[in-house]
Amino acid sequence: MKIEREIILISIIKRKNGDKMKKSITKHIALGILASAVLTACGGSGSSTAGKQVCEFTVQGNNPLEINLGQSYVEPGFTIKDGNNNVIQGTTTGNVNTATVGDYTLTYGAESCSNTATRTVTVRAATAGTCNYKLNGDNPLTMTVGSNYQDPGVNISDANNKTIIGIVTGSVDKNTVGDYTLTYQSDSCTNTTTRTVKVVPATCTYTLKGDNPLLIDKGDALVDPGVTVKNTNNQEVISTVSGIVDTSVLGNYTLTYQGQSCANNVTRDVTVKLQTCTYTLNGASPLEVIVNNSYTDPGAEIKDKSGTVLEASAAGTGSVDATKIGEYVVSYKNDACANSVDRIVKVRAITQDELKEVILP
Repeated sequence: MKIEREIILISIIKRKNGDKMKKSITKHIALGILASAVLTACGGSGSSTAGKQVCEFTVQGNNPLEINLGQSYVEPGFTIKDGNNNVIQGTTTGNVNTATVGDYTLTYGAESCSNTATRTVTVRAATAGTCNYKLNGDNPLTMTVGSNYQDPGVNISDANNKTIIGIVTGSVDKNTVGDYTLTYQSDSCTNTTTRTVKVVPATCTYTLKGDNPLLIDKGDALVDPGVTVKNTNNQEVISTVSGIVDTSVLGNYTLTYQGQSCANNVTRDVTVKLQTCTYTLNGASPLEVIVNNSYTDPGAEIKDKSGTVLEASAAGTGSVDATKIGEYVVSYKNDACANSVDRIVKVRAITQDELKEVILP
């Protein structure tokens, strides 16, 4: 009987201990389910927020924030604090197109944060009104061709003296002389203003090649030696030449050289002249003639610069009076020649020896 009571007691103890173990196991299972639910709500160990913390974001400035169309967007900023109240660095994603009306979202975040913050920026069409324009710099503005144009800008303000952002339209061709118009305007303004930019010719440097004045023989072809033209930037520019030279007509002519986009020009004098010929006298010079004897001119040979023999005319042959003792000049020339040659003719008395030769047989 004693043995049976011990066995029953042991059985009761084991059953009670078993109930306690079951309750303990059930409690642990319930805690595990609760922990799993918490992790799942926070993103869980298998989500992208693993190891991250909930941060405190402070978005500075207005949110939402409104700006006018065309107005520059200036970011007011934000701060981030972690769970230990330490300020940490953050990043901004998204952009604001101030040229297009609409709502834009900027997102602020940090690598160590599981949460983010946003700001809505609304770009709205401003109510247009009459604006005040104050041009910086000259109007009209004058610049030398070839130089770079830098716009001095403009200050724009509305009726409340608030600064308005504006744009400039139009262009300036720095390489072409002329007047150009630039227009300043803003979508916030019903009016505009303009600036005139005058691109004016530059004072250029000319270097004539060849002679000035240039001498050319009548009938020859004109070969223009040309010119070198440089602008104020020491860059060589194209030039044109004007003027007519008629080489068939003797005279003075002018050629004018004009550099592209140059305020000044330069000229060359061209003289069409007779050529210089070569003369060869036949007979002596001076040539002696005994008084009262007849004078026969020996003549001369004339050649032009190419070696062609030209006809020579002897001016002054009729002025030789062989009946009078004296000295006479006979000139040889050709109309195609700029030069001439002279012969001296001396009419002298007969000598005693010559007289004896004439009288004596």
